[in-house]
Amino acid sequence: MEDQDGAVWFGTDLGVTKFDGESFINYGNADGLEDCGVWNIMIDKSGEVWVGTISSVFKFDGKRFTKFALPETTVGANESRFSTNLAWKIFEDSKGVFWFGMDGAGLYRFDGKNIKIYTTKDGLCGNNVNDILEAKDGSLWFATRDGGISKYDGKSFTNYNESNGLTSNFVYTMMQDKTGDIWFSTLGRGVDRYDGKSFTNYQEKEGVTRNHIQSIFEDNMGRLWFGFSGGLFRFEGNKFINITKSGPWQWCAPKVSSN
Repeated sequence: MEDQDGAVWFGTDLGVTKFDGESFINYGNADGLEDCGVWNIMIDKSGEVWVGTISSVFKFDGKRFTKFALPETTVGANESRFSTNLAWKIFEDSKGVFWFGMDGAGLYRFDGKNIKIYTTKDGLCGNNVNDILEAKDGSLWFATRDGGISKYDGKSFTNYNESNGLTSNFVYTMMQDKTGDIWFSTLGRGVDRYDGKSFTNYQEKEGVTRNHIQSIFEDNMGRLWFGFSGGLFRFEGNKFINITKSGPWQWCAPKVSSN
């Protein structure tokens, strides 16, 4: 993540590293991180750095990391992959509310004063939350490891899974492009594109190999890039182009009819 001063923060197996453009500064146990295996980093609107490790969530005050203790919750059968204290995703929405997607413990909402917990008992589609997205219309989307996707309008959840259009219930990450379409990456079944009405799936037959997808990115030219287990792909028109170290790096814009 890049902070407000232009410094870049990296999460590693040995703690957090900050690069200010000239030198590296490392933070670990001696700086307040009880567990140095960092899974994600988030920088909020005020400039504070948040870090998720397998043991807890930590905040950086400019000098040290302090634990941001999340309450423990029991959701029935243990659904965690590693630890229910692990936040896969830390996210701040446009209203300044913090959301924590947990490893088997559901979803935590922190409004600055109180923490509210959502699980499948509250309508969430799954208790293992991989990713969080705020769409342009203000709705919040939660991707889970085994339940599909939940859309939250501030009052209730609308769920999408294999029974109503989603290709896989294991959604790894999400991204909304400039046109408003939302992309959902899966592990094993390619990527789903949602236009607000229906899902379109892209798998190997559209030019994608090894249909595990872990990253989606849109650049400032509107080009969509996908990190697959089979390599790097760029979406052009209605198909994926495999990009290797030799290219093709030139983008072929879709042809627009003059009629």
